Amino acid sequence: MNNLERLLYLRGVSAEYFNYSGERIIVPHRDRLRFLEETGYDPQDEQSVQRAVYELDARPWQSWLKPLYIVTDGDAEHLDICVHSDESQTPLNWRVTSETGQQTTGELVPAELREVGEYYIEGARYAACRLPLPTLPIGYHQVALWHSARREQAQLIRAPARCFDGDSRRRLWGVICQLYTLRSERNWGIGDFSDLRELIELSAAAGVDLIALNPLHA
Repeated sequence: MNNLERLLYLRGVSAEYFNYSGERIIVPHRDRLRFLEETGYDPQDEQSVQRAVYELDARPWQSWLKPLYIVTDGDAEHLDICVHSDESQTPLNWRVTSETGQQTTGELVPAELREVGEYYIEGARYAACRLPLPTLPIGYHQVALWHSARREQAQLIRAPARCFDGDSRRRLWGVICQLYTLRSERNWGIGDFSDLRELIELSAAAGVDLIALNPLHA
């Protein structure tokens, strides 16, 4: 993988995808490069591409917290934080605020936590340290980590291990539908709510329990 492909990977620009009918679609290389151009990169400048790869690869290690953590109900609850070697003995305060406003606080010293990874850049070492957390209710919570000169925040989601299924003795089944993929004699080539209603009626008659529908945004 050359630096340009690394940059595309780090920016999340896929080379292929599968459409709603299961067909594998290859994204034209020129379209992928156009994305880089529109987001401020110069794909023709090898030095700037190399610098961007370097920065994007190191960036997650240079922040204590990731923007988002997801903990599944039933798993051991923890946060992995990244610290520079100079901060390994620095006491840090942490706080988790639940959806209801309840707060859990504590103090940590990175060197006293279990290390689960490391990264070297420009002669500096960063370590990923695992902070155990108390059991949290299912929901969206806020995490804060700070000392006198620095503060970071992140969101923590605690999700159920499986979707609600009502009577656990009976398996549910359903269909997944992209609304825009519905076709009928009366629509203009893209599904609408009348088509959705017809789909619901046909599905219900067939014994379907649910329809996973996407997208329905504002």
